[in-house]
Amino acid sequence: MPKSAARGARRKRTDAAESTAEAAATEALDSTADDELAVLTAALEEANERFMRASAETENIRRRAERQVEEAHKYALEKFAKELLTVQDSLDQAMQIELDDESAAAVAPMREGISLIARQFGDTLERFSIQPVAPEPGDPFDPELHQAVSTLAAPDMSAGCVVQVIQKGFCLQQRLLRPAMVIVSSEAG
Repeated sequence: MPKSAARGARRKRTDAAESTAEAAATEALDSTADDELAVLTAALEEANERFMRASAETENIRRRAERQVEEAHKYALEKFAKELLTVQDSLDQAMQIELDDESAAAVAPMREGISLIARQFGDTLERFSIQPVAPEPGDPFDPELHQAVSTLAAPDMSAGCVVQVIQKGFCLQQRLLRPAMVIVSSEAG
């Protein structure tokens, strides 16, 4: 075999080996790139999910804070209002005092003044959304708004109805400040 033919055969083998090596290298690079792409895609999905969760949590915290601020504004007077209820109770009791004819004439101007104060005080409570809970006799007992202090057999009423209101209750913005204390009818026995 002449030298040039041997050189040509070697070159073909070398070219074939280089082609095989290049193909193997390209295949290895493609495999590595696919693996890296899969890892990066998984990391991106995980980061996106963490972002979405953090975003949702931030939104929940914002909403909760807004609701708490709204409730703080709405019910800021609650403690103060509870203290004022004793004044309303005293005015109500003063209005219920019955006097004999001799005393009634002497204290009529004072009673009129107390009535005016009670009306003004009630209007003030109403302006600040403090509403009385005062069931009428015969109304059904509501454990959400009333507190039964006693039961009484009342033949003219069905069981579980308010017979008498001992003390009015009050609500602030639909939140119960104090339940109405009532006497409830029992089963006729």
